[in-house]
Amino acid sequence: MSQENAKRCNKCIMPNTCELIPFEGDTCVLCKTLETAPQAMADPIEKERLLNEQIEQIREKGQGRPYDCVVGVSGGRDSTYLLYLLTQKHRLRCLAVYYRTPFTHDVVDGNIRRIVQYLGADFEEIQLSQEYHRRIAREMIEIWKKNRHHLIINLACAPCKLLNRETYQIAKRRGVSTIVYGGNIYEAVQIAAGVSKKQVIGKSGRKIINLTSKIRKMLALIWNGTKLLVTTPAVWKYLVLGVKSSIMYISPHALYLALRYPHIKAIDYYYGATWSEKECEETLEKLGWQRPPGCNSSWKADCCFAEIKNVLFKKTLGITYADAFFSNMVRAGVMTRDEALRRFQTEGKLSPERLKETRDILGLHEPLFEGDELG
Repeated sequence: MSQENAKRCNKCIMPNTCELIPFEGDTCVLCKTLETAPQAMADPIEKERLLNEQIEQIREKGQGRPYDCVVGVSGGRDSTYLLYLLTQKHRLRCLAVYYRTPFTHDVVDGNIRRIVQYLGADFEEIQLSQEYHRRIAREMIEIWKKNRHHLIINLACAPCKLLNRETYQIAKRRGVSTIVYGGNIYEAVQIAAGVSKKQVIGKSGRKIINLTSKIRKMLALIWNGTKLLVTTPAVWKYLVLGVKSSIMYISPHALYLALRYPHIKAIDYYYGATWSEKECEETLEKLGWQRPPGCNSSWKADCCFAEIKNVLFKKTLGITYADAFFSNMVRAGVMTRDEALRRFQTEGKLSPERLKETRDILGLHEPLFEGDELG
């Protein structure tokens, strides 16, 4: 069944074509889980109190140091808004750390350089080989064409995971004890690397990160990686990169990073704060942040490679990032199902312009599969 003709969950908008998320009748298993084990609504007053405590702890740890925190920025929507909040609302001294990928449009690059300067933050650019990044992405797509496994799609972004290592190294070199990241809980989509297909985003908006969860995640990654090596011998060539990008640096909260840098704490700001898409968009408009040409959504606007990943995920699993992202927000109660369906008509559409941009960067001038329409 094609996704265009798919039935969607009657609670969220998850399509029933997604192999990772089974359905019980007309309802996806994630919504069924919330029905049987509903989560309590997070208390906004308590969340604000805890956030203020956390900010004061960051400020205290920053005393006598050159910066209160290092902030990972991509030029995208959420990390740009995060830098605004930290510098203007909380008045923290921030070092913005940035890597321009091969898939970063000039508009995005211009956004972050201009806005960082306007906000008065210092800026440090990570230097990784763009040619290496581009080559890994292309080679993983070639492997995917022979074995359509969703983990291969995520491996195409393996070089980006090395940024967690680089950011920790910068924090250590600069003597900074806190790194703040701008990912929000609704971005924990089930097709993303390192996210459990059983993870349910509900109204509590909580994400528990402790030693036990880190160990479980590491073991799950080892198990999944081992299975991929058995079924796809071509990825053996990338074993070292695979270990680094998954087990060691898959996220800022990876067990290896916690053990390697015990005096540096990584914080996901929006997991403690109440993330408001409306306030984020309004702030970005004031800052003059712009979408790249042909970009249908402000989410993931910082990377045109996300467009080709959507194509591959749709072909492999019958789902795109937008399906999962909007479904998470519906389940969490921050968006109605009708609004999600309406927005999906625009923001969920593939952009031929962005897809062509990605293909040109990678030098992909042949169809990826039968029926593939070259963007």
